[in-house]
Amino acid sequence: EEPAEEDVAAAAAREAAEVTELAALSAAAEPAVGDAEGWWPREETSTARRLRGFLAARMEEKAPTPRKKPPVVAHGPERTILFDLETLRSAAEVGGWNRADRMGVAVGVLYFLEEDRFESYRENRVGDLVAALRSATKVVGFNSRRFDYKVLEGYAGRGLSRELPTLDLLEEVRRVAGFRMKLDHLAQETLGASKSADGLQSLAWVAEGRLDEVEEYCRHDVEILRDLFLFGRREGYLMFRDKRRDVRLRLPVSW
Repeated sequence: EEPAEEDVAAAAAREAAEVTELAALSAAAEPAVGDAEGWWPREETSTARRLRGFLAARMEEKAPTPRKKPPVVAHGPERTILFDLETLRSAAEVGGWNRADRMGVAVGVLYFLEEDRFESYRENRVGDLVAALRSATKVVGFNSRRFDYKVLEGYAGRGLSRELPTLDLLEEVRRVAGFRMKLDHLAQETLGASKSADGLQSLAWVAEGRLDEVEEYCRHDVEILRDLFLFGRREGYLMFRDKRRDVRLRLPVSW
Protein backbone atom coordinates (compact mmCIF):
# COMPACT_ATOMS: atom_id res chain seq x y z
CA GLU A 1 0.00 0.00 0.00
CA GLU A 2 1.42 3.44 -0.94
CA PRO A 3 1.89 6.00 1.94
CA ALA A 4 -0.40 9.03 2.05
CA GLU A 5 0.95 12.31 0.71
CA GLU A 6 0.90 13.94 4.18
CA ASP A 7 2.98 11.04 5.59
CA VAL A 8 5.61 11.52 2.90
CA ALA A 9 5.74 15.30 3.52
CA ALA A 10 6.09 14.81 7.29
CA ALA A 11 8.94 12.31 6.84
CA ALA A 12 10.75 14.73 4.50
CA ALA A 13 10.39 17.56 7.02
CA ARG A 14 11.83 15.42 9.83
CA GLU A 15 14.77 14.37 7.65
CA ALA A 16 15.51 18.04 6.76
CA ALA A 17 15.46 19.04 10.46
CA GLU A 18 17.86 16.24 11.34
CA VAL A 19 20.25 17.26 8.58
CA THR A 20 20.16 20.90 9.82
CA GLU A 21 20.92 19.78 13.37
CA LEU A 22 23.76 17.55 12.17
CA ALA A 23 25.31 20.43 10.23
CA ALA A 24 25.12 22.71 13.27
CA LEU A 25 26.72 20.12 15.51
CA SER A 26 29.48 19.44 13.00
CA ALA A 27 30.31 23.13 12.83
CA ALA A 28 30.53 23.36 16.60
CA ALA A 29 32.79 20.29 17.01
CA GLU A 30 36.52 20.94 17.52
CA PRO A 31 38.77 19.52 14.80
CA ALA A 32 40.99 16.55 15.61
CA VAL A 33 44.75 16.85 15.75
CA GLY A 34 46.72 13.89 14.35
CA ASP A 35 43.95 11.40 15.05
CA ALA A 36 44.51 8.37 12.82
CA GLU A 37 41.19 6.82 13.80
CA GLY A 38 39.00 9.61 12.46
CA TRP A 39 38.03 13.21 12.80
CA TRP A 40 36.90 13.14 16.41
CA PRO A 41 38.86 15.41 18.83
CA ARG A 42 41.01 13.69 21.40
CA GLU A 43 39.32 15.67 24.14
CA GLU A 44 35.73 15.78 23.12
CA THR A 45 33.64 18.78 23.95
CA SER A 46 30.06 18.34 25.05
CA THR A 47 28.98 19.37 21.55
CA ALA A 48 31.15 16.67 19.99
CA ARG A 49 29.82 14.07 22.38
CA ARG A 50 26.29 15.09 21.42
CA LEU A 51 27.22 14.72 17.78
CA ARG A 52 28.71 11.25 18.32
CA GLY A 53 25.59 10.13 20.19
CA PHE A 54 23.34 11.65 17.52
CA LEU A 55 25.14 9.84 14.70
CA ALA A 56 25.27 6.53 16.59
CA ALA A 57 21.54 6.72 17.20
CA ARG A 58 20.86 7.55 13.56
CA MET A 59 23.04 4.66 12.36
CA GLU A 60 21.25 2.25 14.68
CA GLU A 61 17.89 3.62 13.53
CA LYS A 62 18.77 3.29 9.84
CA ALA A 63 20.43 -0.13 10.13
CA PRO A 64 18.41 -2.68 8.16
CA THR A 65 16.83 -5.48 10.11
CA PRO A 66 18.71 -8.66 9.21
CA ARG A 67 16.57 -11.10 7.30
CA LYS A 68 15.81 -14.34 9.00
CA LYS A 69 16.97 -17.38 7.09
CA PRO A 70 14.12 -19.69 6.12
CA PRO A 71 13.98 -22.83 8.22
CA VAL A 72 15.77 -25.82 6.75
CA VAL A 73 13.26 -28.52 5.96
CA ALA A 74 14.73 -31.99 6.38
CA HIS A 75 13.65 -34.30 3.60
CA GLY A 76 13.74 -38.00 4.28
CA PRO A 77 15.36 -40.48 1.95
CA GLU A 78 13.60 -41.59 -1.21
CA ARG A 79 11.58 -44.79 -0.80
CA THR A 80 10.36 -46.13 -4.12
CA ILE A 81 8.21 -49.26 -4.02
CA LEU A 82 7.13 -51.25 -7.07
CA PHE A 83 4.39 -53.83 -6.56
CA ASP A 84 1.89 -56.27 -8.00
CA LEU A 85 -0.91 -58.45 -6.62
CA GLU A 86 -2.46 -61.79 -7.46
CA THR A 87 -6.02 -62.40 -6.29
CA LEU A 88 -7.90 -65.24 -4.61
CA ARG A 89 -10.98 -64.90 -6.81
CA SER A 90 -11.71 -63.94 -10.40
CA ALA A 91 -13.90 -61.09 -11.60
CA ALA A 92 -16.55 -63.60 -12.63
CA GLU A 93 -16.66 -65.06 -9.11
CA VAL A 94 -17.34 -61.69 -7.45
CA GLY A 95 -19.77 -60.25 -9.99
CA GLY A 96 -17.51 -58.18 -12.26
CA TRP A 97 -14.37 -56.06 -12.37
CA ASN A 98 -16.16 -53.23 -10.61
CA ARG A 99 -16.18 -55.41 -7.48
CA ALA A 100 -12.43 -55.91 -7.29
CA ASP A 101 -12.56 -55.14 -3.55
CA ARG A 102 -14.12 -58.61 -3.11
CA MET A 103 -11.41 -60.51 -4.98
CA GLY A 104 -9.04 -60.87 -2.04
CA VAL A 105 -5.25 -60.97 -2.02
CA ALA A 106 -3.57 -64.31 -2.62
CA VAL A 107 -0.05 -62.87 -2.89
CA GLY A 108 1.44 -59.43 -3.08
CA VAL A 109 5.07 -58.76 -3.97
CA LEU A 110 6.83 -55.47 -3.22
CA TYR A 111 10.22 -54.39 -4.51
CA PHE A 112 12.03 -51.74 -2.47
CA LEU A 113 14.10 -50.02 -5.14
CA GLU A 114 16.65 -48.16 -3.02
CA GLU A 115 17.25 -51.30 -0.92
CA ASP A 116 17.22 -53.69 -3.91
CA ARG A 117 14.95 -55.98 -1.91
CA PHE A 118 11.80 -58.04 -2.59
CA GLU A 119 9.22 -58.92 0.02
CA SER A 120 6.19 -61.17 -0.40
CA TYR A 121 2.91 -60.95 1.50
CA ARG A 122 0.08 -63.47 1.81
CA GLU A 123 -3.46 -62.48 2.76
CA ASN A 124 -2.75 -62.63 6.50
CA ARG A 125 -0.16 -59.85 6.03
CA VAL A 126 -2.12 -57.45 3.84
CA GLY A 127 -2.04 -54.89 6.64
CA ASP A 128 1.77 -54.93 6.53
CA LEU A 129 1.70 -54.59 2.75
CA VAL A 130 -0.54 -51.52 2.90
CA ALA A 131 1.59 -50.00 5.66
CA ALA A 132 4.69 -50.45 3.51
CA LEU A 133 2.99 -48.72 0.56
CA ARG A 134 1.98 -45.84 2.83
CA SER A 135 5.63 -45.41 3.85
CA ALA A 136 6.74 -44.90 0.23
CA THR A 137 7.62 -41.61 -1.42
CA LYS A 138 6.62 -43.18 -4.75
CA VAL A 139 4.53 -46.28 -5.50
CA VAL A 140 4.97 -47.73 -8.98
CA GLY A 141 2.49 -50.17 -10.46
CA PHE A 142 0.84 -51.22 -13.71
CA ASN A 143 -2.91 -50.62 -13.77
CA SER A 144 -2.60 -50.11 -10.03
CA ARG A 145 -5.17 -47.32 -9.74
CA ARG A 146 -7.94 -49.20 -11.53
CA PHE A 147 -7.21 -52.68 -10.16
CA ASP A 148 -4.60 -53.29 -7.43
CA TYR A 149 -5.75 -50.42 -5.22
CA LYS A 150 -9.37 -51.52 -5.62
CA VAL A 151 -8.42 -55.00 -4.41
CA LEU A 152 -6.56 -53.56 -1.40
CA GLU A 153 -9.48 -51.27 -0.55
CA GLY A 154 -11.37 -54.41 0.44
CA TYR A 155 -9.03 -54.46 3.44
CA ALA A 156 -7.85 -50.86 3.91
CA GLY A 157 -10.94 -48.85 2.99
CA ARG A 158 -11.43 -46.51 0.05
CA GLY A 159 -9.12 -43.73 -1.07
CA LEU A 160 -5.76 -45.42 -1.63
CA SER A 161 -5.44 -44.00 -5.14
CA ARG A 162 -5.74 -40.48 -3.70
CA GLU A 163 -3.61 -41.18 -0.65
CA LEU A 164 -0.56 -42.86 -2.17
CA PRO A 165 2.04 -41.03 -4.33
CA THR A 166 1.47 -43.19 -7.37
CA LEU A 167 3.12 -43.66 -10.74
CA ASP A 168 0.89 -45.99 -12.76
CA LEU A 169 2.89 -46.99 -15.85
CA LEU A 170 -0.23 -48.05 -17.73
CA GLU A 171 -1.75 -44.60 -17.23
CA GLU A 172 1.46 -42.96 -18.46
CA VAL A 173 1.54 -45.18 -21.55
CA ARG A 174 -2.10 -44.50 -22.34
CA ARG A 175 -1.63 -40.74 -21.82
CA VAL A 176 1.17 -40.61 -24.42
CA ALA A 177 0.07 -43.29 -26.89
CA GLY A 178 -3.68 -42.70 -26.63
CA PHE A 179 -4.43 -46.38 -26.00
CA ARG A 180 -3.65 -49.12 -23.48
CA MET A 181 -0.90 -51.71 -23.87
CA LYS A 182 -0.23 -54.92 -21.99
CA LEU A 183 2.73 -55.29 -19.68
CA ASP A 184 3.85 -58.34 -21.63
CA HIS A 185 3.85 -56.42 -24.93
CA LEU A 186 5.98 -53.60 -23.52
CA ALA A 187 8.35 -56.10 -21.91
CA GLN A 188 8.86 -58.03 -25.14
CA GLU A 189 9.44 -54.96 -27.31
CA THR A 190 11.52 -53.00 -24.80
CA LEU A 191 13.40 -55.66 -22.84
CA GLY A 192 13.13 -58.82 -24.92
CA ALA A 193 11.50 -60.45 -21.87
CA SER A 194 8.12 -62.10 -21.35
CA LYS A 195 5.76 -62.81 -18.50
CA SER A 196 6.05 -66.32 -17.06
CA ALA A 197 2.29 -66.95 -16.87
CA ASP A 198 -1.00 -65.02 -16.78
CA GLY A 199 -3.83 -64.22 -14.44
CA LEU A 200 -5.90 -67.27 -15.33
CA GLN A 201 -2.99 -69.58 -14.60
CA SER A 202 -2.44 -67.79 -11.29
CA LEU A 203 -6.08 -68.35 -10.31
CA ALA A 204 -5.74 -72.04 -11.18
CA TRP A 205 -2.69 -72.30 -8.92
CA VAL A 206 -4.62 -70.55 -6.14
CA ALA A 207 -7.46 -73.07 -6.47
CA GLU A 208 -4.91 -75.89 -6.17
CA GLY A 209 -3.22 -74.31 -3.16
CA ARG A 210 0.04 -73.78 -5.03
CA LEU A 211 0.74 -70.35 -3.61
CA ASP A 212 4.50 -70.72 -3.94
CA GLU A 213 4.08 -70.77 -7.72
CA VAL A 214 1.71 -67.81 -7.54
CA GLU A 215 4.35 -65.94 -5.57
CA GLU A 216 7.08 -66.78 -8.09
CA TYR A 217 4.90 -65.61 -10.96
CA CYS A 218 3.98 -62.38 -9.16
CA ARG A 219 7.63 -61.69 -8.35
CA HIS A 220 8.57 -62.15 -12.01
CA ASP A 221 5.95 -59.57 -12.99
CA VAL A 222 7.42 -57.12 -10.48
CA GLU A 223 10.90 -57.75 -11.92
CA ILE A 224 9.56 -56.84 -15.38
CA LEU A 225 7.83 -53.76 -13.95
CA ARG A 226 11.09 -52.69 -12.28
CA ASP A 227 13.13 -53.16 -15.45
CA LEU A 228 10.62 -51.21 -17.56
CA PHE A 229 10.53 -48.42 -15.00
CA LEU A 230 14.33 -48.17 -14.84
CA PHE A 231 14.70 -48.38 -18.63
CA GLY A 232 12.19 -45.57 -19.14
CA ARG A 233 13.79 -43.43 -16.45
CA ARG A 234 17.25 -43.93 -17.92
CA GLU A 235 16.47 -43.74 -21.65
CA GLY A 236 13.35 -41.57 -21.71
CA TYR A 237 11.29 -44.00 -23.79
CA LEU A 238 9.80 -47.50 -24.03
CA MET A 239 9.34 -49.58 -27.17
CA PHE A 240 6.11 -50.89 -28.65
CA ARG A 241 5.08 -52.48 -31.94
CA ASP A 242 2.71 -50.91 -34.42
CA LYS A 243 1.01 -54.12 -35.53
CA ARG A 244 -0.56 -52.62 -38.65
CA ARG A 245 2.83 -51.69 -40.09
CA ASP A 246 4.78 -54.29 -38.11
CA VAL A 247 7.38 -51.78 -36.95
CA ARG A 248 8.80 -51.08 -33.51
CA LEU A 249 8.35 -47.48 -32.33
CA ARG A 250 9.57 -45.43 -29.42
CA LEU A 251 7.08 -44.23 -26.84
CA PRO A 252 8.51 -41.19 -24.98
CA VAL A 253 8.13 -41.29 -21.19
CA SER A 254 9.16 -38.85 -18.46
CA TRP A 255 9.16 -40.39 -15.03
